[in-house]
Amino acid sequence: MRSEAAEPRREPRGTSPVSGGRLRAALDALPDAVWLLDAVRDEAGVIRDFRVADLNLRAARVAGTTVEAARGSLLGDLVATARRSGHIERWAEVVETGVPGELEFRYDPPDGPPVWRWASATPLGDGVALALRDVTERVLAERRRAASEADFRLLAENATDMICRISPHGQMLYVSPAAREILGFAPDEMVGRPDWAFAHPDDAPTVMAVRERLDRGPDVRTVTYRGRRKGGGWVRLESTARAVRDGDGVIAEIHVATRDVSERALADAEHAALHRVSEAVAAGVDDAALYGLVAVEMARLLEADGGRVVRFLDDGRAELLGVWRRPGLPQIVAGERIHMDPAWAVSRTRATGHTAVAETPAATASADLRYGIAAPVRVNGVVWGAVAAGYGGPDDVPPGAGHRVERFAKLVSLAVANAEARTRLTLQATTDALTGLVNHSTFHASLGRAFSRTDRYGRPLSLAMIDLDRFKVLNDVFGHRAGDAALAIVGDLLRQHARRADVVGRVGGEELAWLMPETDAEGARGAAERLRRAVAAAPVGGPLGLTASIGVVARAPHDTDAEALFRRADAALFEAKRRGRDRVVGGS
Repeated sequence: MRSEAAEPRREPRGTSPVSGGRLRAALDALPDAVWLLDAVRDEAGVIRDFRVADLNLRAARVAGTTVEAARGSLLGDLVATARRSGHIERWAEVVETGVPGELEFRYDPPDGPPVWRWASATPLGDGVALALRDVTERVLAERRRAASEADFRLLAENATDMICRISPHGQMLYVSPAAREILGFAPDEMVGRPDWAFAHPDDAPTVMAVRERLDRGPDVRTVTYRGRRKGGGWVRLESTARAVRDGDGVIAEIHVATRDVSERALADAEHAALHRVSEAVAAGVDDAALYGLVAVEMARLLEADGGRVVRFLDDGRAELLGVWRRPGLPQIVAGERIHMDPAWAVSRTRATGHTAVAETPAATASADLRYGIAAPVRVNGVVWGAVAAGYGGPDDVPPGAGHRVERFAKLVSLAVANAEARTRLTLQATTDALTGLVNHSTFHASLGRAFSRTDRYGRPLSLAMIDLDRFKVLNDVFGHRAGDAALAIVGDLLRQHARRADVVGRVGGEELAWLMPETDAEGARGAAERLRRAVAAAPVGGPLGLTASIGVVARAPHDTDAEALFRRADAALFEAKRRGRDRVVGGS
């Protein structure tokens, strides 16, 4: 005999664990309009309409009626657009095939804006369960996004910068046509590949790090790196990446604008390299060290596989004065005297007296560096020797390499010329090329000497620090050339206002300094005020104009050294900026 505890519990027949009232409330709470429809067939058995067996409250509102009034009605009578738009035929197909179906359609109410709805039908006996959802917000958002993307593409495809859309993981989703000009790749050759695949292997981590920084901080980042050209070689690129975030603040895409800054980067690097060579000449380093430095600096600047400085000998040979070769290539020792192959660029330079470019046949002994650029070194009008850069092939040569080799050759010409040339190099090593003022290191050396003299003789000494106001705005709006021109003009004004015994220098990007021996605080402030007015009145800066903030201090007993005086002048300059710019402020 079975015990009562073992007897399973039975629900009364015709009931369920969820009451009808609770089920009805659940249906009415759904965001979708739900209909239960029974097929209505003609004598031939073809479905002509559907009768509403039941519906929830939202469905009744869509039909503009009540639940009680809608029950038993024909769908085509209740919702006229269902018959007019072919929906009844579509749901009939679902019933006959037994395959669920869906559609999205637009409804134009007589007294309001268009509405977009999505409908999904599931076969249920000889009828369907129909769910209807308002998707107007999504459709409008998609249309806005499509219009925005169309605008984006219109701008991108007419921009000189290469515009890219990149996924948060670095996959390139869109690349503008400018890619052909900048990298030589067609857009479809780049789409789908990771962004770092087009960066120099040493710079790929820098490119990947941009995405991490965007995720953690500001939505705009700029990075400079080397990019790979399709035909070989590398170009210097500057990319500005902007994060596009979704409603939750998560990065959905990254938009990147990339431009070729090879010429600008090379110009900056060339200036630095030539300056280092000039300083070496001015310091009087021995010839072997100087020529070796020229070969190294030139080769590294131009990303060459080899660099050399040669002197032509009367017997047709050449003496290697300075040599550098990339590790892995056969090395050559400076001091060797070599017979020159007529196919070499240096041989052609000797024969013509001009810069030469030559590709050596593979069968020669120099096949490891088959492509060369050589520029003549002239001393007193005679071709004395040459400076040359070597490459594995022409595709490895950066733009403008010939002109840059020529500039190194001219510097070597100066190095081996007379004492007057050496004097000019000394001046170049101590002077800022843009403004003509003394450079940072020369100014500080002068400041130290002047400070020592005040210690010895107790004479007055004043220092003014000058900064061009809103200089970055000038650069951003009109470009770096406008900024350089403004600095040159202000540098000239400073020289005009300085006395013969004063020292004026460029000590930072847009910061100038004015050392005034034998000048007290009152005299220095008067001189600074005259300079400030002259800058404000000068025709510089275009429509923006240009002003200067100036901090002035005089040597005080508590100034223990020259750097203490410099720091006080810099603090006074900061105070002039804080008070609104375009003013002179004396330090305490």
